[in-house]
Amino acid sequence: MAGFMLACFGGIALLRDLILEIAFLVTLIFIYIILLILTGYALIAFLITGDWHTFLGRSLIVWGISLVIDTFRKAALPDDL
Repeated sequence: MAGFMLACFGGIALLRDLILEIAFLVTLIFIYIILLILTGYALIAFLITGDWHTFLGRSLIVWGISLVIDTFRKAALPDDL
């Protein structure tokens, strides 16, 4: 009986971990979509104004945010995924 209980709780823990992994990946995808929108916004602003400084500044901000997110993703996810 104890082995059955342990197997059930182990399965629940695996299911919980799977749900957390999926939620984390969905969140990352959502953030990357927002970064793509911000990059598009910077490009449109450059095309309208023709100001390289505005485009480069906004692009560097988006690039910095994406580096932080990538570092967070690498730290949070195990290597075997």
